[in-house]
Amino acid sequence: MGFSVEILFDGNSEKKIKEYWKMLYDNDGGSFMYLKGGNPHISLAVYNNEMACIEQLKEIVNSTFKDIKQFKLELSSIGVFPGEEMVTFLNPKPSPKLLNLQSALYSEIRRQKIKKYYWGHYKPKSWVPHCTMIVNETAEQHIKGIDLLIRYYEPFVATVNRVSVAEFFPYNCLMEIDLPQENPKYI
Repeated sequence: MGFSVEILFDGNSEKKIKEYWKMLYDNDGGSFMYLKGGNPHISLAVYNNEMACIEQLKEIVNSTFKDIKQFKLELSSIGVFPGEEMVTFLNPKPSPKLLNLQSALYSEIRRQKIKKYYWGHYKPKSWVPHCTMIVNETAEQHIKGIDLLIRYYEPFVATVNRVSVAEFFPYNCLMEIDLPQENPKYI
């Protein structure tokens, strides 16, 4: 169990990613994300469950994102984190906006001294932006899932339109903020 700060996607992009999760599930290429993954997302910060400063983290997210508008990311490739946990993911092209946003969030977390229990892989110099597709599965399922994704995945552009603070697993959204459009149209 833990806590995360996540950027979330527009409805069409969420639907596409969930369709890939379903394809993986239906073909024994990984079931965890389809059954327990919550909303498709990219985590900007992750904490172990011992972290007790959730209200302070919510305030940090509110202040960090108060002037952030919706933005686009191209989910352009498939990647793998090797090792014991094995994670297969969609890899966004790392835009300066995405990297600066994650760095600003981490800087504020450090400034407010709530970095205890922060996962080291999410520090700005270590962080690899990713949208998880396969996790907590056997090596055989990963191989099968990677084969499916290589055959059927088509890169697309997603709009980041929300940010949340979530508790995981089981997934529970603790706070969600809608990001305003860049140029809203007034009727």
